[in-house]
Amino acid sequence: LLLEPQRTNLITYSEQFDNAVWTKGEVTITANTITSPDGTINADTLLGNGSSLTHNLSQTISVTNAATYSLSIYAKKGTNNFIQFAASSGLFGTNFYANFDINNGSVGSVGTSSTASILDMSNGWYKCTITGTAIATTSGNIAAVLISASTSVRLESITLSTSVYLYGASLELGSYSTSYIKSEGAATTRLADTCFKTGISDK
Repeated sequence: LLLEPQRTNLITYSEQFDNAVWTKGEVTITANTITSPDGTINADTLLGNGSSLTHNLSQTISVTNAATYSLSIYAKKGTNNFIQFAASSGLFGTNFYANFDINNGSVGSVGTSSTASILDMSNGWYKCTITGTAIATTSGNIAAVLISASTSVRLESITLSTSVYLYGASLELGSYSTSYIKSEGAATTRLADTCFKTGISDK
């Protein structure tokens, strides 16, 4: 049995990366281009625009000092094999980032104030997760960044016109990510799972 605690996805529009709440930095988003892990054509393409800058997709979030958060996004390689998760330095510090190889399904370089994991979801999809502890009560951006290698520096600036596929972003208060919680315009809460049996007997 998978019994999970109550969790809230603090990301809004968790699947609609083309929505204006997601800021596009030197990238474009094309919606609903490929089949996602849920079996429908609702995953988006993230494409670099070819400039020699940082290529990122971000959303503004709020955190509480000393609280631990986990960001997870499902990613699949397109013409690019690598993706990075990072955040504004005021949220988790300058050593909060993690690189993911979504061709081989492995974690690359990870900042010293982060932990990271990658989970094979089949059909080329990986659930990529980064966890860190907030250093202030503040707001800032959390981002997915196109990078050139599993060893790329935080917020790498480089010429890129390559792509990856993304689906299902979640930001949860906790030291690990739970199963995906879809949001459509507001933070969304899933109640805790419970299991019980009545009439238990020793016979």
